Amino acid sequence: MDHDWGPQAELYLRDADFSDDLAADIRRVMADELPFEIAGYPTHFATPEVHGGFLTATNQRPISHKVHVSSTRRFFGRYLGLIHWTRRGSRPRPGSRFQNSICGQ
Repeated sequence: MDHDWGPQAELYLRDADFSDDLAADIRRVMADELPFEIAGYPTHFATPEVHGGFLTATNQRPISHKVHVSSTRRFFGRYLGLIHWTRRGSRPRPGSRFQNSICGQ
């Protein structure tokens, strides 16, 4: 199977409830409690630092899973490259033009 492919989930908390500590606690519980496989596919990703990891069967805990914990504000802030604005409390204004420093657009 290709890299970074397999059972994954996004768990969104309300902005008021989200904290890095709570997200880490949820990820830790998932690593200790998720089933080792779902619908015949392993839930453990070996070498996640290499292209997102590869599905690998395991029977040992904790597993390296792909349950991501965030809030919608943090998710879209990262996705759109705006996370630094949401952390400072300011927001982009309508009509603003943003440059993608990776693609130069």
